[in-house]
Amino acid sequence: AQTPKDLIAALMVKWNEPTEPFKMIGNVYYVGTAGLSSYLITSPQGHILVDTVMPDATSQIKASIEKLGFKITDIKYIVNTHAHIDHTGGLAEMKKASGAQMIGGEADKPLLEGGYYPGAREDTNLAFPPVKVDRTVREGDTVKLGDVTLTARETPGHSPGCTSWEFQVKDGDA
Repeated sequence: AQTPKDLIAALMVKWNEPTEPFKMIGNVYYVGTAGLSSYLITSPQGHILVDTVMPDATSQIKASIEKLGFKITDIKYIVNTHAHIDHTGGLAEMKKASGAQMIGGEADKPLLEGGYYPGAREDTNLAFPPVKVDRTVREGDTVKLGDVTLTARETPGHSPGCTSWEFQVKDGDA
């Protein structure tokens, strides 16, 4: 049987593979790796980063943001979808580099601040660098930055505080 450590090692190859950043639609940019998603939502008042990737690939997110012409220090909020290493691995590093506020689902706060996988606190293979959560959200709470408003939608299951983020995007005249 494959152990979590073996599975992570196999997935890391694809998860950490570099890819070019790109504009998805409107003010939303893909800044993740070939295997893991991370998004930058921009506004004139600053930016919101949604999720990070594995700890070893966080430098790729930084490089992608800068390649698109944006500054790391203009990130005002980092929001998380769920407390698993593949989406939280770089949160602490990105928070430190940007000075942004960290926002996560209320039920994921202990996981994010403890750096552990739900139900597997002792499994260091799934551990990630802990990050201080500045604000938690529940169903319907909003994160506003300039003309960007993200609405938290509680979608527990993948992690206790799994949060989907709803927002309006305008692309051209549409």
